[in-house]
Amino acid sequence: MATDIEKLFDLQQIDLKRLRIVKRVKKSLVSVREPIDLIRLRESVGSMSEEQESLKENQTLAESQVKVVKEKIAANQDLLNSGRLTDPKDIAALQSQIAELESTKSAYEERALAALLEFEDKNKQYQPLVERLEERTGEWEELRRCAREEQEGMAAELKELNRERSVRASDMNKDALQIYEELLKRKNGIAVTTITNSSCDACFMSLPTSVATAPRNGSSTYLHCPSCGRMLIQR
Repeated sequence: MATDIEKLFDLQQIDLKRLRIVKRVKKSLVSVREPIDLIRLRESVGSMSEEQESLKENQTLAESQVKVVKEKIAANQDLLNSGRLTDPKDIAALQSQIAELESTKSAYEERALAALLEFEDKNKQYQPLVERLEERTGEWEELRRCAREEQEGMAAELKELNRERSVRASDMNKDALQIYEELLKRKNGIAVTTITNSSCDACFMSLPTSVATAPRNGSSTYLHCPSCGRMLIQR
């Protein structure tokens, strides 16, 4: 029948497995955070998309202004051709006004063309970025899917280990279990350690002969390493 210290050592193996799983879960959670390069890529696409929208609005505005000016030119041209104006001064003033409108129209047309050309130039840069964003997002989503599956597996494994620990702990000496759990918190997850060549396997300090041989001699007392304070077991 296993001694209390042997039961505690076996319990510690379960606790170490639980600790490793918890660390893996934390690492997995970190791995599925949105990567910096994807965040920056999305920001670049968003910024360029806003520029594209602004250029399109500028083009649309300029084209609408061209249309308005064209209508004014057409109306003035109709008036000029109608023969209703007979005064040379009025005719000259109207011709001057038409010339100014033509100049204004040309300026708006140039503005619309410049916006169109800049839009097309930006679009050549924008489309590859969008494609890269879609590709990188897909890679990240696949990583998240795999991580979720891994986390579900680890959660199931952890649940089973918790159940096994609960069963084992219920069959242990309560005082010994309390000492073990207090040491577990203070000693970085190692409360019970083995002895090799009369030395503590946790801190590697040599043990007094009386301590090193006591577990082998079947002592029922819980022996502790004089250096690190952990419980000792001979395996």
